[in-house]
Amino acid sequence: MLADACHKRKVPLCFYYSIADWNHKNYPNLGRHHELEKPEPGDSPDWDKYMTFLKAQVKELCSNYGTIHGFWWDMNVPEYYDPTVNDMIRKLQPDAIINNRGFDEGDYGTPERNEDKDANEARAFKGATEACESLDSLSWGYNKGAEYYTDRHLTGSIDRYFSASANYLLNVGPTAEGLIPETSAAILKRIGKWYASVKTSYEAVQPVTQIITNPEVSVTRRNQTYYIHFNRGLSTNGFSLNPINVMPEKAVLLNDGRSVECSISMVPRDYLTQKKFLRLKNLPVTEFYDKVMVVKLEFGETINSV
Repeated sequence: MLADACHKRKVPLCFYYSIADWNHKNYPNLGRHHELEKPEPGDSPDWDKYMTFLKAQVKELCSNYGTIHGFWWDMNVPEYYDPTVNDMIRKLQPDAIINNRGFDEGDYGTPERNEDKDANEARAFKGATEACESLDSLSWGYNKGAEYYTDRHLTGSIDRYFSASANYLLNVGPTAEGLIPETSAAILKRIGKWYASVKTSYEAVQPVTQIITNPEVSVTRRNQTYYIHFNRGLSTNGFSLNPINVMPEKAVLLNDGRSVECSISMVPRDYLTQKKFLRLKNLPVTEFYDKVMVVKLEFGETINSV
């Protein structure tokens, strides 16, 4: 049994539950998103009866499989509000965290596949957030004809959310035999190698992107150490950190540990204001075209916000 295997190996057990249902005779399939176009022959749509069934299932899931750590709702198509459902989960499984796609706001937000424009452009999340994405652009389950996202897309998405204080759920669809497809495994290994090189920029940091005016990067900070996240790509090998005009004591590209050239200087567009700003120069943009670069800057003082 899956629950026994998880408990034996100390893997936190979480449940996914789709509120929309293509098979239950009482669920009202009306052709809305993620629904059948109309009820199947023999169906008898009745929302109250369906909710009675759903609550019984939730009670069973929370009672018969030991400790669970999370309940991940999905597809509340009717946008039905009933906080008693999550109240039951919390009573039966007090350690479980619950997402925001069920019958109330839950414990945390779940922006998906960069489709939420506000979330995708957020500089910092006020509430608990976990973005979700799949390696396959077409499916969350196993798909023989998978069309995989590029490493550039995935590292950019991961970095944008991590640097804004969110978690990230990266999905892979296993085969019917429980195996991770070779292509998926190769992608995960590459993403893991990239993450290992830059993870210090996410650990015990604050999102402080507001200290610079350029919206094309994210900035995180730990004390006097700042991390510049190039998660939207670069079209040139230089970058101005306007309005910062202080030289760092040390500048390093986390991806491979090389030093980064810096200067306090003007470029032609700065001549009208006659203001000099910190510039990062000769960045290896071509070498790291398929991954997000993160530059670590160590200052002797705290950099003020604009």
